[in-house]
Amino acid sequence: MKENDNIIQSRDIKEIFKDLSMAPNEVVNQYRVAISPISDALNAIKESFASLSIPELKLPPFPKLSGFDWDRFFEEFEEECKSNAEYGWCLSAEMDIPDYRRIGSIADNQEAKDSLFTELFEANAYQLYEDEKNTIINESKTNGWHEFYKDCFHSLENDRLMVAIPSLMMAIEHELSNGNDTNLSGKPLVRSVKSSIEQEKEPGQFTIIIATSLFSLLENGIFEKGITGPRSMLINRNRVLHGRDDPSKWTKTDAYRLITIISALKMLQNYK
Repeated sequence: MKENDNIIQSRDIKEIFKDLSMAPNEVVNQYRVAISPISDALNAIKESFASLSIPELKLPPFPKLSGFDWDRFFEEFEEECKSNAEYGWCLSAEMDIPDYRRIGSIADNQEAKDSLFTELFEANAYQLYEDEKNTIINESKTNGWHEFYKDCFHSLENDRLMVAIPSLMMAIEHELSNGNDTNLSGKPLVRSVKSSIEQEKEPGQFTIIIATSLFSLLENGIFEKGITGPRSMLINRNRVLHGRDDPSKWTKTDAYRLITIISALKMLQNYK
């Protein structure tokens, strides 16, 4: 890793922003104002690495959240994750946690969830979509998957959903296997990965909540058995990969959902 990359990927910076993501909105707003000069400097560095002399950057200490009710936060966050996961939406690596929580607390049906998350992906000139795309592509630089993901996103951006959807669905199993050679697939693979994360040395409560909702989504929704009968509103892995689904019904919302799952799996891999 280059010296410049070490600045952007500093463990201290990552930990501070992880804490920041769980803080109350008023604390978040105050802290964002406090670090805005540093954010501007980092953006300038990223744009002009070749010509800049890198200054030493220090973030102000994260404010103490005295009196903050963490038990209540985790209880509410867990319910919001369950609510979103029931309709096929997990928390991704690039998704803003307050936005995810807001949707988890105000929508309680498939159409409403899908509409709100689609708006989230397409807001501000598709900013969330672009962030997810860049993260997934940049973190997939081995074994041909870098080019695979570039082709997936190229297909999606050119309205070739009938190519993009099966590819993204297949990629979920690749991320579940983490590139390892395993005989497991489908639900047995999901359960195996879930078990391995639960057995990690003392995973934090935040990680456990995200992982639990993600694997519940996979086991009880996307990977739910059954390839015949009435079609569910929630896209199904078995119907897609076994050729039993109707490709004309695939939508960009389905693609965003699958991108979110891939992004979440990569995030959990990084937490290990």
